[in-house]
This record gives sequence, C-alpha cells and structure tokens, in this order.
Amino acid sequence: IPEEMMKYAREKNYEKLTQIFSLFNIRYIFYNSNPKVYEEKFPLFPNDYMMTSFPKTQKEYREFIAQFPVKEIYKNGTYQIFEFDKKTYRSEVYIPDSVYVEDMITLINQEKLSYKSAFLDKDMCKKSDFISSFCASKYVDPKAEVAIKEKNPTQYEVHIKQADGHTPFVLIFQNNFNMGWKLSVDKGSFLSEDSHLIVNKYANAWIITEKDRSGKSDYMVHITLDVQRYFWYGLSITGVSFVIFLGWLVLTFFKNKA
Repeated sequence: IPEEMMKYAREKNYEKLTQIFSLFNIRYIFYNSNPKVYEEKFPLFPNDYMMTSFPKTQKEYREFIAQFPVKEIYKNGTYQIFEFDKKTYRSEVYIPDSVYVEDMITLINQEKLSYKSAFLDKDMCKKSDFISSFCASKYVDPKAEVAIKEKNPTQYEVHIKQADGHTPFVLIFQNNFNMGWKLSVDKGSFLSEDSHLIVNKYANAWIITEKDRSGKSDYMVHITLDVQRYFWYGLSITGVSFVIFLGWLVLTFFKNKA
C-alpha cells in the first residue's frame, strides 16, 4: 500500500488516493502549516524517501490537500483539521454496493470503483463451503438504509431497512478483525463463525442471509464484543480473591493479638 500511495502521489492521481483513504476508513487530515515542523527543520533521513513522491514544501502540501474532497472543520494558529466528504467516507458500519474477490490494489489500479465497494481475499473464500458459495455467486446490493447507535465501545445497535431482496449480502464493521466480535439479528442467537470474515484486509464482515433476518426488510442487528464477558469474569474472580485475602489478613491479625 505505501508504494502504491507514493506512485499515485507522483502521478497526482488524487482519485486513486481518495479511494485508498476511503477503503482504510480515513476520515480526517491533520495539518500543521508551521514550516519548522516540516520544511525548515524537518529531518531528511529517513523521511527524504517519502519526499521523493509527496510534497516537499508547506505551500505544495496546502495545494496537495486542496485536491481532495475535504472541508476545514477546525483551525487554531498553524493547526488545521480537514474532514472528507460524506460521499467518500464510509461509516463505521456499512453495507457495500459491490463485493470483489480480487486484490484490491490491483483492481483500484485498473478502474474507478465505488466508495462503498469491498474486497475479499481468495483464501478467505476457501474458509468454508458457505463462504465459497457466496464468493461464487453474484453480489446484489440490498439498497439498505443503515442507522448506527454505539451503546458503548463493545456494543453497537444497527437499524437496517432494506429493499426487498432474497440474496445474501455483507455487513461491514470497520474495526480490526477479531473473532470475539459477534452479530445477532433482532436479539436472536449469534450468527455462526462461518458467516464472519475479513474484508478489505482488516475489517470485520458478516454474510447475512434471508433466513438470518427471518425474511424481514426492517430489523435490528446487534454487534457485540463477546470476549468482554471474560473480562468481567476475571474481574469478579479477582474481587472474590481479594475479599478472601483481606478476610484472612484480618483473622490472622486478631489471632496474633489473642
């Protein structure tokens, strides 16, 4: 990815760079225009390698940022924060309009893609017969409306309202892949591990079938970090152990006093 980004920067191919930023869930650009932090006292080694492709001066960097679909949302002195347009930024949970079983960089090189596309590695398609069958079939965009509510960092509620559709689709959760993340529909049982896969090289995704949603087109999906319960188990055990230890100390103290 770094080499591809340098290539696109040299070519001034801002569309391809934006696609990569979108794919990796980059929403903000932080920029410090002070020449002392980049231009005047910027240590060349090992940063000079990146400067062979990216801007060399602050003036060039301002022009570089201006080429992207961003708007300034904060400024304080030399510090600025830019936010990508909602059309390019993917929300934390989203449903792709297209799914490719190809190397994403190769495909990005070849054509202009949607900002809601997703990529599956060929090896992932071999994980199970269920996923293999999904990879081999034509993906149909369910054209769904998605509303997300973060209850806490380990629990998300997702309201999905989709057009009538019968084929399986993918729901993507842009958090580093972890088997501890579980998904259920309308507070039913968790989907099987066969439904859980890696997309875009890092993110969690689940294949949701018509059976999983009981044929509904308006329903709630719950995403939960299941390993959190082991933390509470451990905390409970630690608490009980501490109380027992404290009780032993008190008993020992009074026994010695006697």
